Amino acid sequence: MNILIIEDEYLTAQRIKKLVEEISSDYHVIDIIRSVKQGKEWFKNNQEPNLILSDIELGDGNCFQIFSQHSPQAPIIFLTAYNQYALHAFKLNSIGYILKPFKKSDIKENIDKFKSLILNNFNNPLVQSENIPQPPNPDKDIRFLIKKGINYIPIFASEIALFFSESNLTYLITKQNHKYIIDHSLEHLETILDPLHFFRISRGFIIADYAIVNFKKYDPKRLLLELTIDTNMPVIVSRRKVGSFKNWFNS
Repeated sequence: MNILIIEDEYLTAQRIKKLVEEISSDYHVIDIIRSVKQGKEWFKNNQEPNLILSDIELGDGNCFQIFSQHSPQAPIIFLTAYNQYALHAFKLNSIGYILKPFKKSDIKENIDKFKSLILNNFNNPLVQSENIPQPPNPDKDIRFLIKKGINYIPIFASEIALFFSESNLTYLITKQNHKYIIDHSLEHLETILDPLHFFRISRGFIIADYAIVNFKKYDPKRLLLELTIDTNMPVIVSRRKVGSFKNWFNS
C-alpha cells in the first residue's frame, strides 16, 4: 500500500514514516510533503497514493488549500495538534482525526479501519479499475457555461467554492480562485444547487461546504468564515442564517 505523508516538521514526518513502516512491511511511504506549494505541485505531477496521512497547519498555509485545488480520491487520516478543524476534515475523504501527541497504536488503529472499511468497498481506487471513469451525477453536479472571450468553458458545481452578487451581477469563484460572471441570480442558484454541499449564508453569498476551513464570531450575532480561497472581502453568515448554517454544516 502506497502512503503519502503531509507534514512540515522534519522530525515528526520521519517519526510518522518510521511508525508506518514498523506497522507493516507492506506499507510504503512514497513521499513526504512539507508545504502547501509542494503539495499542489506534487498532486499535479504524481499518481494518487492509496492513503494520505496529513498534518493540517503547514508553514505556508494549511492542507485544505492543497485539497481545494486537487480533491483527493484517497482517504485521509489527519494528524494534528488542533481540534477545531475536525468538522471541515470530515467533509473530505477523512477516515480518522488523530490529535498530537500520538502513538503508533493510534496510527495502526486508523489504518486498520481504512483496510476494513475502505478496501472492502468496490468503489475504492485500490479495488476499482482505473479505466472505468466515474462521471458526475447529472442531477447534482450541474454544469455552468462560462463565456471567456469568444469561447465558452464548462465549469461543474463541484469545482466552485463560492457564488456572490455585487452591483446587480452574479459571480462564481472556483476552487482555483478563478472568478467569472454567470447569468443566474442567487435565488435561482438556490433552487438548482445540491443543498448537501451549498448553502446561502446571506443575501449576497452562497458557499460550498468544502471551501470552509473554519468560522468564528464576527459580532455577537454573525459568523465570519475562513475559506480555502482568497475573496478580498469578508464572507459573513447573516444573523438570521446562523442557526440553520450550523445545522447544515454539522449534518
